[in-house]
Amino acid sequence: QDIYTWTSYRLGTSWQNPHRTMDPAGKPATGVLTGTGARYPYTGGGRDVLRVVGARPVIDKVAGQAETVPGATVNYTVKYRAESPANTVLDEYVLVDVLPLGTAYEPGSATIEPTSVTTLGNGRTELRWVFDDVSTNSDYFMHYNVLIPDDAEAGNVFVNNASAAIGNQ
Repeated sequence: QDIYTWTSYRLGTSWQNPHRTMDPAGKPATGVLTGTGARYPYTGGGRDVLRVVGARPVIDKVAGQAETVPGATVNYTVKYRAESPANTVLDEYVLVDVLPLGTAYEPGSATIEPTSVTTLGNGRTELRWVFDDVSTNSDYFMHYNVLIPDDAEAGNVFVNNASAAIGNQ
């Protein structure tokens, strides 16, 4: 989404509306061509554009091992990033991991401690991180441990997926 601003001013008894033409040749020396697909062909002293660029959270979570035994500790690696067509710094990158029922987060094991650790009504544990100052188009990594219950039976499958959001997305 692009947001355009316009300037009008009064000179004597008449109003001036500079740079309203749709012809790119009308671009003033101080203007900038806005590119193919833009709503208006250029900016100028009486017309400017603010480009609103979004970012998309991307995560990749990998267990340190595909199989384990009861009572074991499994290390997870999470790679997270904010993909965007523009390089900027974002606040409120939220990463959430709801652990499988019966498993537990090993306190102190995370390379970046969770902002909160909550036991949900269904008995599962939610790990939540809120990161500020996340640069777009850069990879970030963290590790943490999850404890498998002592009473896990052969064939039990523990699946969990992390999710991410930016701000109120």
